[in-house]
Amino acid sequence: MVSWLWNKKVSEKAFDDDELGDYFLSLYTDRSWIIRRVEHISMLDLSRVERRTSVDLDLRVLHERYMEVGLPKHGEILVPFGLLEKKPHLDFDVQANSGSPLQLLTSDQNSRFSRLMILASLRRSGCSEKVVASISEAVLDITGPTGREPSTPTSAWNQLCEALSDDERQQLEHLPEFRDLLETLFVSYLAIVRIPDSPLTSTTLKYRFIEDSGEWQPTLLERLGLQFPAMRIAGQIGYARSDHKIIETPPGLNVIGAVALADISDGSAFVPLEARQSIETRERFSPKQYVLHTKSSTQMRIKNLVEMTPSLGDFHFPALLSMSFTLVLVVSGLLVVWFGNHLSGLAEVSAVVTILALVPSILNVYLTIPGEHPVVARLFIFLRSLVFIASAATIIVAGIISIHLDHLTLMIALWVVSGYSLVTWLLILTSVLRAKGQKR
Repeated sequence: MVSWLWNKKVSEKAFDDDELGDYFLSLYTDRSWIIRRVEHISMLDLSRVERRTSVDLDLRVLHERYMEVGLPKHGEILVPFGLLEKKPHLDFDVQANSGSPLQLLTSDQNSRFSRLMILASLRRSGCSEKVVASISEAVLDITGPTGREPSTPTSAWNQLCEALSDDERQQLEHLPEFRDLLETLFVSYLAIVRIPDSPLTSTTLKYRFIEDSGEWQPTLLERLGLQFPAMRIAGQIGYARSDHKIIETPPGLNVIGAVALADISDGSAFVPLEARQSIETRERFSPKQYVLHTKSSTQMRIKNLVEMTPSLGDFHFPALLSMSFTLVLVVSGLLVVWFGNHLSGLAEVSAVVTILALVPSILNVYLTIPGEHPVVARLFIFLRSLVFIASAATIIVAGIISIHLDHLTLMIALWVVSGYSLVTWLLILTSVLRAKGQKR
C-alpha cells in the first residue's frame, strides 16, 4: 500500500509540505524523543569501519510532535533516526525491535524532506514568503543527491545567496542557525524510516552499516613501519538523552587522544573530551574498548574524534630483544672464528654457538606470525620481513659453523649476517623511537 506521504499529488500541496517541514525541524532541533542511543564501532581495516547502533525512541513524544504540526494519522510514523555523513555506506540494514526489517527512504525522498526542513527553519525565523520562495529551488540543488551540487559548504552558502537580492541576503546573514542547518544538510543527510503506528510508549530501532572512507594510501615511511598513521574514528555524540559510543579497539592499537569539535568545523581548536564535564570517557581492558558517554538535559551538538595508533608491546619490544640476542651471538661467533687459531677446543665452542644461535632464530620466526588485528599487522609487514630474513640467515650461519667450512667462507657469512642483523636492529629501534615521538 502506498502511503499518503509518498503520494505525489498530496506531497506537492504546500500545506502538507509546510507541516512536514515543521515536523522534521522540531525533531532535529529537540531530540528528547531519543531516549537512549548506543553505538558500537569496530575497525575492519584501515579504510572500513562497521557501526552497529540501537536507538530507543519515545513514541509518545513522536505522536505529540505529529499532532502539534497538524499531520493526520495514517498508520505510519516517519522517523529520522540518524544524521549520517554523505559517504559510501555498505550493507545498510535497519530493523525494528521485533527483528522485522524496515525500509529506508530513497535519496530523493530524503533530499525532499531536508529541503522542507530548511524552508521551515526560514519561516520559523520570520523570513518573508518572498525570501522562502526565492531560495526554494536553490536549496533543492544543495541538498539533492543529483544536480548541480557545490564543492564545499561555503560555496553552498554562496550559491544560495546568488538567488537573492542584497536585502534578502542581509536577512539570511543574521540567521546563524539557518546557515548551520544548511551546511549540515549539505555534508550530511537524514536517514529516515517509516514505522507502524503503535499504542506502545517506546520502541527500539537497530541499524548497522559499513562505512568506507576509501583505500588507504600509505606514505613511504608508513610502508616501512617507521611511521604510524593515526587512525581516526569520528561521529556525533550528545544526540540523545543518554548517548553511548563504544569503540572496540583492535588488539595492537591504543587510543592516543579524543577531542570534540563542532558539527560544522569553524577552524576553532579541538577541545579534549575530558574537559567537558557532561562527557565521560573511560577505557575497558576486557574486552578492549574505549567508551564515550554523555548524559545531559540540554541537547548538545558535538562531534568526537578518537585517534588510535599501534602499540609497541606486541611486536617491537620482543623483536628488539630477539634481534639483540641474535646480534650478540653472531658477533660472538665472529670473534670465535677470528681468534680460533689461538683457542683450543674450537669445535666445542662452535657447537655451543650453533645451539644458541637457533634459540633467537626460532623466536624470530614466531614474531613474524601476525598476532594482531589485520589493521596493525599490515603496518609491520616490512619489519616482519626483515626479522624473518635475519632468522633464516642466522640458521644458515649456524649450519655453516656446525659443518666446519673453510675459514674465509665462515668469516664472510658471519660478517654479512652480523651487518644485516645490526641494520634490522637499528630500523626496529628507529620505529620505536618515532612511535614514542608521535604520542601526545
